[in-house]
Amino acid sequence: MARDAVTLARRARGAMLRQSPWFGFLSMRFGDPEITDRIPTAATDGKKLYLNPEWFTKAQDRGGMSDKQRIGLVAHEVGHCALGHLWRRKGRDKALWNQACDHAINLLLLESGFELPEGGLADTRFDKMTAEQIYRILKDEEDANPGTHKQPTLDSHELWGIPQEGEGDGDGDDKKDGNSADGQDGSGGDGKDGDDSDDDFEIAGDGEVDKGSESIAKEWQRAAKEATAACSMAGKLPGRLAHAMEQGRARMPWKQISARWIRRRLGAGYNPDRMDARWWAAAGIVVERYGRPRPRCGAAIDTSMSMPWKALIQCFGEIRGIVDSVGGSQVRVLQHDTEVTFDKELRRGDPMPDKAVGRGGTDFRPILKAAEKGAKIDMLVMFTDCDGPWPEKAPPFPVLVIRFEEISHKMPPTWAQVINVEIRGK
Repeated sequence: MARDAVTLARRARGAMLRQSPWFGFLSMRFGDPEITDRIPTAATDGKKLYLNPEWFTKAQDRGGMSDKQRIGLVAHEVGHCALGHLWRRKGRDKALWNQACDHAINLLLLESGFELPEGGLADTRFDKMTAEQIYRILKDEEDANPGTHKQPTLDSHELWGIPQEGEGDGDGDDKKDGNSADGQDGSGGDGKDGDDSDDDFEIAGDGEVDKGSESIAKEWQRAAKEATAACSMAGKLPGRLAHAMEQGRARMPWKQISARWIRRRLGAGYNPDRMDARWWAAAGIVVERYGRPRPRCGAAIDTSMSMPWKALIQCFGEIRGIVDSVGGSQVRVLQHDTEVTFDKELRRGDPMPDKAVGRGGTDFRPILKAAEKGAKIDMLVMFTDCDGPWPEKAPPFPVLVIRFEEISHKMPPTWAQVINVEIRGK
């Protein structure tokens, strides 16, 4: 039976390489599974895949799984590792964290075309949410009505958070007291966790990884980055998966992420830490020599009633930073609720708007339509809680959404890139 389980797992891995190369590539990290009766179903510790032979080999007509469901099961374990679920609990309630992670990965897998074994958690109201966001909802519901969430997960998570041999000091996840930067939630405090590297893909920054698991978490980060790059270049990375990878990013210093995003589009001279316009002179020489137009940036603030004043104050400060950082170039600054209430090009040194114009509902369709007209922009940075309707079609320029996640559970469309931030001074 053990040999049969290994054979079926190999077949699942081979089929996955053809069906979804991203998952297939990462599944190779497990090698052949370890067959054991010590777990009831399946499990992973980030290094190996563990399978209960009777459960994994049982035929579908006897209450077991089909071949397609076995593929989905292996992808489920890969997804937990790639998204860093094993190492990001940070003192949260273990049972609720386990459920949140299963909802997150199962919804992603179903939308990516996988078939899952019976009983997997996949509540569609959590679609496009990270495990942290789902956990917050489950925790609120459980606190309000104890016993609401007692569902079992598809696989065993008992090996999660156990420090790897030779890593850390052996304290492990279960000995944590939950005292993270912002308490039990462990969601990263003021956003200073992580590193300043120029990596395009980051799943779990330093501050998001449980103690003792840093090394293996970084291995999966590197592997996932390689798989993402390879599949993206080959056009084989599903859009939903790419979006999930963005949402699953831990809280690196978000200003570095946004600065890197703008820098790619404005050119190498953009530097949020160097308030010096001299590079624009050099850029002007390049433009004159090669005839390339200078890219322009847009920045939009959602001034609807769902945005608290502390968030708006933070938004004005960050947009001031963007305007100052691009030196002599103009930045098109916009405000909106259900319509555009402010639209003006500003340079470094120009007075910034000192109040939020419009405090009604939220509709992102008029602001994006307006951004396509008027003064041309080549990119748009939006500060919002995402609580409103979006256009189905992407605008003709890239959009970066700076999302205040704690005041809304909604997400922007998959064509937008997202950075989740917290409101300072709460």
